[in-house]
Amino acid sequence: MNHGKCSDLFALNLQRNFLLVHHIAKSKVSWESLAQSLIHSIRRYDRHGMQFSTICSLLVARGDHDGSFAEVWTKIEDKMRNSLRCVEWNPFPVDFWISQYNPVGPKDSQSLTMCLNSTKIVETLDDVMVKARAMYDAGAYLHWFWKHGCSKSDFMEAFDTLDSVVEEYKFAAR
Repeated sequence: MNHGKCSDLFALNLQRNFLLVHHIAKSKVSWESLAQSLIHSIRRYDRHGMQFSTICSLLVARGDHDGSFAEVWTKIEDKMRNSLRCVEWNPFPVDFWISQYNPVGPKDSQSLTMCLNSTKIVETLDDVMVKARAMYDAGAYLHWFWKHGCSKSDFMEAFDTLDSVVEEYKFAAR
């Protein structure tokens, strides 16, 4: 199969959805307050009211000029574990990177960036699958794919791959 720019852009868009990144920066505020604001900014429930599960996360603390983050990181970790519904099978679902420098804000500011690998991707993949299957069943744009060497088996393989990714995420959330 020939990969064109369109499929590369589609893959890039899906990759951005696999890892959620949230960021907040403020001056003269406590780390706990900053973390609480960050946690509140995260969408934690799907459209049916079910809470997403977090498989793993990374919290990057920048601007820790005085080393004060080390004094509160366990409290922040507990808040994250409770708020983000971390999976039970991962003994270390929250990781931290700490830097005294903050290149993403004013010189005296502090910032937190949170990266999450969560089951939120299931919602996105389900939407993609519904639309892709409907378009495939309707024969939409297939002549372009055939023209560039794709076959029916390529589509079936892609549908099976997405189905298995969704099932693996659902299984990981148990």
